Amino acid sequence: MTIIVAKTLLFRLINELDRSKKSAILLTFDLFLIPIALYGAFALQYATLVPPVELLAATPIYLLVIGAAGLFASALGISRVKLKAYENRAIASTGLLAILIAVFAALLDKVAAIPVLEMTHSATYFVFGVNFFLLSVL
Repeated sequence: MTIIVAKTLLFRLINELDRSKKSAILLTFDLFLIPIALYGAFALQYATLVPPVELLAATPIYLLVIGAAGLFASALGISRVKLKAYENRAIASTGLLAILIAVFAALLDKVAAIPVLEMTHSATYFVFGVNFFLLSVL
């Protein structure tokens, strides 16, 4: 199968989905970007591609961040934005979502009693927010 045929089939499949399924797919993609953005932030903080294994102890916190991001994104209506119409308002909403989840993650970090997170600098969560925003918009 050639690339053109595959793109045509994918385009037809996407066009046949109803709006709620498209919104669910977009929300799922946004939520999958959170661990990638967090990984990037921790990789920068620890200056290595393999952050400390001790960070696995903070997995419940990161799952809470993903859940909260889903709620924030739904409240902001980000998953209902038409891809053709991804204009300034939608980009601003994505920026607000990035700020909300970065602040939420930083607050959870400070509240949690997980020793490895005590070494996490607050700038790491700023980088996390920027990573998430860039991954979402691009």
